[in-house]
Amino acid sequence: MNGAHSSDDGTLMNLCAVVDKWKKPTQIRKIWKSILKRLLRTAPFTYKDSTRSLYRIWLVTNWQDSTFRQCVTAEYGYEYFEWLRNSTADTFLDIGANVGLFSLIASQNENIFTIYAFEPQPEVFEVLKSNIERNAARNVCAVQAAISSRNGYAILKVPAGHSGAATLRTEGLSFKRPVVDTKIQTIDHTQLSATVDSKKATRIAVKIDAEGHEEVVIRELLKTAFWNNVYNIFCEVDERWTARSAIEGILEREGFSQVKKIGVGKHYDLMFER
Repeated sequence: MNGAHSSDDGTLMNLCAVVDKWKKPTQIRKIWKSILKRLLRTAPFTYKDSTRSLYRIWLVTNWQDSTFRQCVTAEYGYEYFEWLRNSTADTFLDIGANVGLFSLIASQNENIFTIYAFEPQPEVFEVLKSNIERNAARNVCAVQAAISSRNGYAILKVPAGHSGAATLRTEGLSFKRPVVDTKIQTIDHTQLSATVDSKKATRIAVKIDAEGHEEVVIRELLKTAFWNNVYNIFCEVDERWTARSAIEGILEREGFSQVKKIGVGKHYDLMFER
């Protein structure tokens, strides 16, 4: 699969990164990025049922899903992409892995020996496993579960055509798309501790994308057997349903400091280290 193309997808990715940094009006940047995205969809970057993302990984093709399109066209930017590729972590926990974008990026870093990709949606989990196989990412361990406050089952609300917006939230819900209720497995800190090999995981980086469940995930993490080995946390924050101050308070008490904010407005990512 990796030898299927000798295309210039790396060049196109670099062009998108350059456009992001232009000191030009936002509308002009959006127009240029739109042109580059259209080029991606018509360029020869698809092989059989897979498409090569601008992040240089192969993904099962599904243009109907917004999250897939964001992964392929590098909507998540390049700061965390570069951080993962150069991280000194030996273990990476991808909590809310979806189709595995960040797990597969991390798998290209020779410092990271083991990656745990947690994804509860049954259909998305099957895609995640296929993407791991397509990228020959032997150091990625896929776990079909959501991190929550108890071991058991819960109802995940999944908006049609946007798998990455699935949520365990029960309040403040407002979807513009039809929603499917999906029964998923949940695990708490006890099962999480049993899953992660804490003897080998001495320097752990964590990514959390849980659509409003981030605080619950963090509270479970700090009760795990490996918590003292976690040195970096990258967390999505949407102020419409996530209390940033609560997350900052928990992590500050545990010795973390905020080192980076990526994004503007009420929806952004925060990176913490200790």
